[in-house]
Amino acid sequence: MRITLLKRHFYATFYLTIFRTKKTPGMIARIWHGYTTHQNADAYETLLQEEIFIGISNRKIEGFKDIQLLKRQMENETEFITIMWFYSIDAVKTFAGNDYELAVVPEKAHKLLAHFDERSQHYEVVQ
Repeated sequence: MRITLLKRHFYATFYLTIFRTKKTPGMIARIWHGYTTHQNADAYETLLQEEIFIGISNRKIEGFKDIQLLKRQMENETEFITIMWFYSIDAVKTFAGNDYELAVVPEKAHKLLAHFDERSQHYEVVQ
């Protein structure tokens, strides 16, 4: 029962977060998952919000719209999901390089993460 409630909470939070950002067809959502120990979760969240996200915003990438952060406490670890919104795949490439699916994980983040997706997923907004 507890797992079912956690899943419902996670998906409700996920969809509310996604719909907060105004999107138009053709936009790209870049989704990535990272996992920390429970002990490193607060430090990692702080690093994301106070350094990494600000650094991304300060790059002033043409075609970058927004970044969102989701967090879920799991039994043995904490999961983080980032969703970045871009107006085009070219804007994603400006952010991540020509091999744009490769995860962009700064060294400071490596030290706090237990494991993470080596590659990001990209989805086109349809509606």
